[in-house]
Amino acid sequence: PRGGRRAPGRRPAADGTPLLLTTPDLEQADRLADTIAVLHDGRVAARGTAAGLKALVAGDHVRVAFDDPESLAAAVGLAPSIGLARPTADAKDLSLTAPSDDPVRTIRDVLAAADAHALAVVGVSVVRPTLDDVFLALTRKEGAR
Repeated sequence: PRGGRRAPGRRPAADGTPLLLTTPDLEQADRLADTIAVLHDGRVAARGTAAGLKALVAGDHVRVAFDDPESLAAAVGLAPSIGLARPTADAKDLSLTAPSDDPVRTIRDVLAAADAHALAVVGVSVVRPTLDDVFLALTRKEGAR
C-alpha cells in the first residue's frame, strides 16, 4: 500500500544495509540515523553522530519556570549575583533560561536563591542542544540573526 516505502518512524536498514535518508525533520534524523550530514549551500557543513554534532553547539542551558510575573522579575534582577550569565526571560511562559557549564551547580544555586528570596519556582530543567540548534549554528549567515 505504500509503494515499497517503509512506514514512517520505523528503523530502516536494520540488517546493516546502508541507507541514505533525506529529511527536513531533524527529530526523525536524531531517532533513526547513525550518521548525520548537515548540508549548507550544497556542501556538507558537518558530519557525525547526533551526539557528536550536538557537542559542536555551546552546551546546556538551565530553564527555571515561575508561578508569577513578580518572581520572574525578581529572578532576572538576581541572575548576575547567582552566576546566570546572559539569561533570557520569557514573560509569556514565566521562565528564565541561561547557559550553564555545570547545570547541577546552577540548579542548586538558583533554588537556594529562590528559597532565600521567596520566589515561586514551579519547575527547573536542563535544556540540551538539539539538531535544530546544530543546523542553525552551522548555517547562520555572518551578521544575520
